[in-house]
Amino acid sequence: MKHAVIDASVAIKWFIPEADSPTADALLAQGFAFHAPDFLKLELGNAFWKNVLRGHIPADAFHVVLPELELSINHWHPTTALLPEAFELACELQHPIYDCIYLALAKRHALPLVTADRKLATKLKETAHGDRLVGLSQWQTAL
Repeated sequence: MKHAVIDASVAIKWFIPEADSPTADALLAQGFAFHAPDFLKLELGNAFWKNVLRGHIPADAFHVVLPELELSINHWHPTTALLPEAFELACELQHPIYDCIYLALAKRHALPLVTADRKLATKLKETAHGDRLVGLSQWQTAL
């Protein structure tokens, strides 16, 4: 079984339709062992909250989705254990620590990080961490 870290930009597409949701759904259907920091639940909750405010989804949707998310991720990792390395990466890359938490997890376990976050992809592309990153649209050829 292949392992990969996924971030919130991918996970949200499993539950809220977006342009590249079919690609995220195809990744989910492949049976990967997904890793994520427990922080992903907070980020997903925030994304749901924003969609509730915009009137795109009902307020109770997150309560339905949370158990599905918990089952979709095979390996949850405590965010607090990743913070020191994520902070160092954030300083090195001059990029928000929120994204660097996922990168720290991928780096620590020598796993690819699958993301749909274009800002993160652009930031990492020209760094020593660029080889760890897999864009959502490239997962079928890169993993």
